Amino acid sequence: MADNKRPSFTKVMTPKGIFVFPKLASPDTKFKADGEYGVKLRLGVDESEALIAKIEADLAKYWPVAKAEAEAKVENAKTGPDKAKAKKALAEMKEADKSYKPAYDDEGNETGEYEFNFKMPAFFMKDKGKATEKKTAMRPDVFDAKGKKLAVVPDIWGGTTGIVAGELRPFSTAVGVGISLRLKAVQIIELRQGGSGGTAEGYGFGKQEGGFESEDEPSMADHAPRDAGDDAGGDEEF
Repeated sequence: MADNKRPSFTKVMTPKGIFVFPKLASPDTKFKADGEYGVKLRLGVDESEALIAKIEADLAKYWPVAKAEAEAKVENAKTGPDKAKAKKALAEMKEADKSYKPAYDDEGNETGEYEFNFKMPAFFMKDKGKATEKKTAMRPDVFDAKGKKLAVVPDIWGGTTGIVAGELRPFSTAVGVGISLRLKAVQIIELRQGGSGGTAEGYGFGKQEGGFESEDEPSMADHAPRDAGDDAGGDEEF
């Protein structure tokens, strides 16, 4: 008999890759009003292989879990219309879009690389709709190349080289059954910023003696906690 117990989240640590459209210093609110942090990590074929294998293995384990839950909804439906709706959902179960896709060049040709789409909501909602409802801010941890956690996250542009730590989150919704990539933290190996590289050297400035010198980075008292979804129960995909 298949074990239909919900799997625990698989933790992943990626190889070094290239950041594409990173939203790490502040959340993107284009598609979600509460905002969402994210980064697409571009990896070569060889570097992608192990991560893709983990994602597909978790998806294969989760399918019987999702199916068993859909069957339970049919069994537990109280009315005719509810049962019909549950039966339709069961019959139409399908695989959702992948959380990774092939990368393309400007001419529309596949480069042989893959892009892995990691995301983290800017807020975690516990007990949604209940009297105990609580909204907690979240943000990914960001570390420098030496492993120091940054109190103030710099402006991080596409082209930055780094590593992503995350989790594989199974889900079953109207869009299908799949595995999402939950962003947890990043390590910046080589920072890329806008303009002429975002550095004094990039603009052609040299060191000047006796002038203005900035203080150490300020502390961030309102630095949001790590992903509250680690420990708290709530209304989110698991």
